[in-house]
Amino acid sequence: MTEASRARILLVEDEESIRRFALRVLESAGYEVLLAPSAEEGLRAFDASLQPVGLLITDVTLPGRSGFELAADVVARRPDVRILFISGYGDRQHQESRSWILGAAFLGKPFTSAALVEAVAVVLEP
Repeated sequence: MTEASRARILLVEDEESIRRFALRVLESAGYEVLLAPSAEEGLRAFDASLQPVGLLITDVTLPGRSGFELAADVVARRPDVRILFISGYGDRQHQESRSWILGAAFLGKPFTSAALVEAVAVVLEP
């Protein structure tokens, strides 16, 4: 297993079925995953994690604060954290995100297990 595949991932997604699916896929690929259903809970999990989070996967549209706001808070705390936005609304939001988070990636919903694993691997490449 490579160093990247041992990266701790924080997955913030308000849809339980997507959280469960992504958790199963990512753990099968060798990643350790923390889950949160909202930006607020995601930030708490990020701050409480005893080991550093290497990747934030967040839905763009969350109840309360958006995934963009969450990503900004995470990057303010640790600029080296990689960001993967997921959304069912298309690439327009991704283009907006790239204007302020260099290197942020986007994966449209719905996605397959192979597409998720590939996107994570690409984002975590050194």
